[in-house]
Amino acid sequence: MARAYHEFRYQFPPDGSAYPEHLVDVLWHWAEYNAAQEMSADVFHPRSKAQLAALVNPAFQASLRTEERRPVRFRAFLSDSPRQLSVRFDAPLAYNTTELVKIAPTVDSAHRAIVVVPRSADSDQLDILGIRDPTLSPSEHAPKRPRWEDLLGLFVKHYEWTVSVLGPGSVLVQTLGFPIELRHGRIRCPFPVHRIKYVRHWYREATSEGRLGDQTISAALLGQVWQSILSEVCEAHRGGTFLIAPGLSVAGLPLRIKYRLDSDVLVDTLKARMTVEPKLSHYLYAGKEIETTALDDAHCLQRGLVRAQNLLAALSSVDGAVVLNRELQVIGFGAEITLSSPPTTDEVIHFGWHPDPVGIPVPKPLLDFGMRHRSAYHFCKALPGAIAFVVSQDAAITVFCNTRRDPQADGSVAEVEMFEGLTPERWLM
Repeated sequence: MARAYHEFRYQFPPDGSAYPEHLVDVLWHWAEYNAAQEMSADVFHPRSKAQLAALVNPAFQASLRTEERRPVRFRAFLSDSPRQLSVRFDAPLAYNTTELVKIAPTVDSAHRAIVVVPRSADSDQLDILGIRDPTLSPSEHAPKRPRWEDLLGLFVKHYEWTVSVLGPGSVLVQTLGFPIELRHGRIRCPFPVHRIKYVRHWYREATSEGRLGDQTISAALLGQVWQSILSEVCEAHRGGTFLIAPGLSVAGLPLRIKYRLDSDVLVDTLKARMTVEPKLSHYLYAGKEIETTALDDAHCLQRGLVRAQNLLAALSSVDGAVVLNRELQVIGFGAEITLSSPPTTDEVIHFGWHPDPVGIPVPKPLLDFGMRHRSAYHFCKALPGAIAFVVSQDAAITVFCNTRRDPQADGSVAEVEMFEGLTPERWLM
């Protein structure tokens, strides 16, 4: 099927039949397209298709290996002029599968990455120069940006190519605004949860009016936490559902909640974490000194926030949904959606916006989905402003969003958009 990214065209292989050479091919066509359009004159490009293959193939082979029974996960930057090199090897290491598997545990983090460079100007071979961690210490050359970008992991520079190993058989390459992934024989453009505009609206609404401090930073922090919660559920491979309910009384929700709660654990830990954020921003990006006690506080508060997100992820292991309201209060878990009606053959689910070159799929009949997805759809359809996150046991994420907060505004029925094939990895943010 041909897919377009503006004027870019490429014939993708059928799902289940893609190999690393297909990923290399589409990336090379994309690089040539940008060069022809003179869209990236100041951007580093691999000198040849062979050099691009030298970047992708060892990463893919490493993804199929384990290190002490742990899946190999890492991220690597390819550049001819790497910056913010935190640790440099005494002698460069060969960029090959063996070395990647050995050093992957040192960069199994959303912050750290391997720095890769061409062996020479006229060589297709690559070497590992060192390790980068932009949060390790302030840099006089680092851009003076707020720390919320650090929290979202926005370290990919426009002059670099990035390859990320996200799991067995899953390799993602990103450059020039074009992330593309090979996962289980399928080439796709990954779509992080945070790119759904209705989810971003929820982040901003939940942190509005300074409830947690600076709204820009707190909304980004909430996004990072929510991505981490979904990621934990995906990695557990047990599935789970999270329902975000509009500001109604619990009695007014179409739910039967087995374990009722009235918890502000997420709000309280986010608020505590925000108390030290401005100081950390000055330390990391303005190079200003900071008292040791503030760093100690930040470490403890971040640990508390991580434990809160661990708790929310664990609640989803109980049969039923975890329910929060749009103000981040945890209402309960083990919830059953009481709205259920036999789907008709003419009832369809519409897909929300998806980035080119995948495009927006055609609507699917509701009958094509299982009970969990149909229930989440009916829940969102009944409540303006509702959002449902459904994680299946194979770690696939589907999000349903009610697109209208006030369905009576124009007299029409509230609409629901579905987003599937989503990914929680923070590296993609």
